Amino acid sequence: MAKVYVTAELAETIKSIRLQNKVLAKSLAKEINKSPSYITKLEKGEIQTIDVDELNTILSFIAGNNASLDDIMERIYAILKYKYSDDEIEKQVWFANYDTVKRRIPIPDALIDEINDRIDQLNLSRQYLLSRINANESLTVSDKENESIQYNIWYSPENKPKGAQSIKIRMEESRLNDILDKKIDVTRYIYLLSIVFYLIKIEKFNDIVYISDDDTADIMTLATEFLSKHRFYSILSKNKALETASSQEEQLQLLSSFDRKNIEIVNEILKKIKYMSEADVKNTNNYLESFDKNLEWDLGFTMKLISLNFYTLGQSNYSDKKNLLVKIEDLIKQYNDKPSAIKSIEKY
Repeated sequence: MAKVYVTAELAETIKSIRLQNKVLAKSLAKEINKSPSYITKLEKGEIQTIDVDELNTILSFIAGNNASLDDIMERIYAILKYKYSDDEIEKQVWFANYDTVKRRIPIPDALIDEINDRIDQLNLSRQYLLSRINANESLTVSDKENESIQYNIWYSPENKPKGAQSIKIRMEESRLNDILDKKIDVTRYIYLLSIVFYLIKIEKFNDIVYISDDDTADIMTLATEFLSKHRFYSILSKNKALETASSQEEQLQLLSSFDRKNIEIVNEILKKIKYMSEADVKNTNNYLESFDKNLEWDLGFTMKLISLNFYTLGQSNYSDKKNLLVKIEDLIKQYNDKPSAIKSIEKY
């Protein structure tokens, strides 16, 4: 099981999110089958390491079990940014794993087009590129052979200065092909970073495997800039880019088309809610309070429910719509009347 070093920044983040969301230490302790004193020690930085899965459970629980990973990451970043510089945040291995390994990000078509063009210009085969990626050329031989170091997880190497990070990549041929053939439209940041990193390395150094740490750092910077140019961001790189903008318009230009579309949709929804509020604020508040409770109950389920294509019903009359609502309410009652033992049998 992969371990996470509990830095002062991580301990502070856990405590801050827990207090913000009014989660009791004893409730968190019960969730992870530990004593309340363990939580106290964890938040004081007196616990040196915890399992990755345990950290995932802690952050999900204190952020709200239905919070999305992006929402959790944004909250974490906001807490860290309040006190620490981007350079200090960048040294947090646990943050890097959430930011670049766990999050799934939409892939811009133009990014894949440019990658494929550069592969063609270098006359590279995908198999050769993949072999360079999976060779993990920047790692020491001992780290490559160390079976306790898991693949695709950032870690702190023993032979590097404090705050340095390394990662042992393993990418399947099918994953590389799916990305480059646009068969998938979302992926983790680390996979595209690895592809671009080795493309640039091959461009600059051809078949030379061993290069200096400074050259490695320069290539990593160029790879990050390449991805950012196409609006393919980690949380950290996106916020760094947004900080350079001098106006709201410039900020919008720095966002990906997916982010801009999200803002546009959210604004349209808010306009409609505002219109309803102006027409009947009391009932609208009641609807929104119930909607909020539904989101708290199960965010994913509620979003899927409201995204069902009711609009395809077209010019349905009032009675048909009312009957549909009655049937939905009856279904909710049927499921609610199930015995608790049966409800808890299956979890999804």
